[in-house]
Amino acid sequence: MSFESSAVCKRIIRIGLHADMLKHLSAKTLSAETLNDPKSQDKRDFVRSHVAILCNVMGKTDRSTSRDAFIKCQAIDILSKFCNVTEYQVVFHTCFTMNLSQ
Repeated sequence: MSFESSAVCKRIIRIGLHADMLKHLSAKTLSAETLNDPKSQDKRDFVRSHVAILCNVMGKTDRSTSRDAFIKCQAIDILSKFCNVTEYQVVFHTCFTMNLSQ
């Protein structure tokens, strides 16, 4: 739904769901080492789906609102650990880096 609806994305920010999602992504059980394990497909899928939703939220909401909300939650710090995943790369990280650093 986040891909289709800007209203859904705005609500994700308004109710703070983005913060909860980022908190889940910061879990130690989702380290690059763990995600590089070929047996961790389910965890990689979890990360991919969460990051995709968060990227949609960034793209479909007012830039300053989403930017401030994600910076406040330290999104770059949380998502940067996924750059070290070689088994499956989280390419959406670039989306956050570009949008939050400008």
